[in-house]
Amino acid sequence: MRVTSPAKMWRSVPLGTFAASTKNLDPARFPDELFELYSVPSYSEGMPEVIAGREIGSSKQIVQPGDVLLCKIVPHINRVWVVPEHTGHRQIASGEWIVFRTGCLEPKYFRHLLSAPDFREQFLQTVSGVGGSLMRARPASVQLIEVPIAPSLELSHIVAKLDSLTARSTRVRNELDLIPQLIERYKQAILADAFSGELTADWRRKNLHKLTCAESFVHDRQLKAIAIANEPGRGRDEKTALLKTDDDLNRDMNSLLETRILPSQWCWVGLGQVFGVYVGATPSRKESKFWNGGIPWASSGEVAFCRINSTEEMITQAGLDRSSTRLHPRGTVLLGMIGEGKTRGQAAILDIYACNNQNCAAIRVAEAEYSPEYVYWYLYFAYQQTRTTGAGNNQPALNKERVQRLPIPLAPPEEAKIIADAIATAFAWLDKVVQEHSSAKRLLTKLDQAILTKAFRGELVPQDPNDEPADILLQRLKLNAAPKRRKS
Repeated sequence: MRVTSPAKMWRSVPLGTFAASTKNLDPARFPDELFELYSVPSYSEGMPEVIAGREIGSSKQIVQPGDVLLCKIVPHINRVWVVPEHTGHRQIASGEWIVFRTGCLEPKYFRHLLSAPDFREQFLQTVSGVGGSLMRARPASVQLIEVPIAPSLELSHIVAKLDSLTARSTRVRNELDLIPQLIERYKQAILADAFSGELTADWRRKNLHKLTCAESFVHDRQLKAIAIANEPGRGRDEKTALLKTDDDLNRDMNSLLETRILPSQWCWVGLGQVFGVYVGATPSRKESKFWNGGIPWASSGEVAFCRINSTEEMITQAGLDRSSTRLHPRGTVLLGMIGEGKTRGQAAILDIYACNNQNCAAIRVAEAEYSPEYVYWYLYFAYQQTRTTGAGNNQPALNKERVQRLPIPLAPPEEAKIIADAIATAFAWLDKVVQEHSSAKRLLTKLDQAILTKAFRGELVPQDPNDEPADILLQRLKLNAAPKRRKS
């Protein structure tokens, strides 16, 4: 690390000048003793583990208050720790830390110094290993890196200034971290208003004469279901795509009306009462002629609250003909049905003709001349509720009938389009705020790094020509570290 000309009283020395010669200790020999263990995983928690010797599986190095720990494993992650004052337990550290003992120099100076961009750049050049958790910095090479030492008084001023600026930066970062949570809560509030009818109350009053009553829409769709079920030549999946209303479904929808009142032109329905629901399939992987064709085929992993305009895999016409998957039109909403992770309950809108696998349901919304975006946003809003519907099995999952019976507050088709457009407009603005938040966090990180760079180039605080030069400070450090001669 070079020191620029204004810092004439500074000196550069090898980092090895401050390398500590630590002793090892086997905690297992003291099974009942509690140790303060500075492990790499505990760094992210901001405090060491307090753990009994019997629970520690290998030897550790003994450290002491004021020691500066530099992590050598996966060195692109910036981990520098200063061992605090004793808490009553012996302090030990894993072998993944390179330990520096700074003597009369302020340890915080070294914590900031070893986090500075100039040092990190050189530190990464000492790395060996094939990648990932096998990458480690070589301690012998690290000790050869030249580091700048400031004059005594200036060093103290740098630490105070950096501590002050770091505290401000941390406060700003913590406040920025609240923004995504606030945005998501605001989105949920918008959706709650949208699917209760509040969002479009004024629009509905002005356009009441233009609206198709939702119950009429359901009635027409049920007539369609009966017609398809009785039509010769239809496959079983087509005949059961639309769910015919039954007593259980009526009872469920009526119970919802008691707790969640809707506008008079709306009604609660099961998804399958108005939209055809299909479960897909996977053509045999053993047949190469079924794959790498020209027909898009969506897996459940691609259903992640998004719009799908291409798929990772394609099947052939033979794959389509020889499996039970179907080709769905644009405006079909896919719903993830299986998985303990995030997939179950997530939705996507097809912007292309595509098939789907057996782990997601295809809900043909646009085919019913209804807004797919309205259904999509409701599934986004009801995500946790949908996941609960699929819980309770050995493998938590939805199935075709459960998807068909998922309740949705059905607005008149004309109003559903207005609601979907309003949500899209509001969310586009909120997503822009999220992007600006991400940019602000990146700028804050760059600012932190720029401040550290200035600090260790002697440009952060004023220099005093009467200050004690770094040479004298280092000489005193050397004298203090020298072994004392015993009197004869």
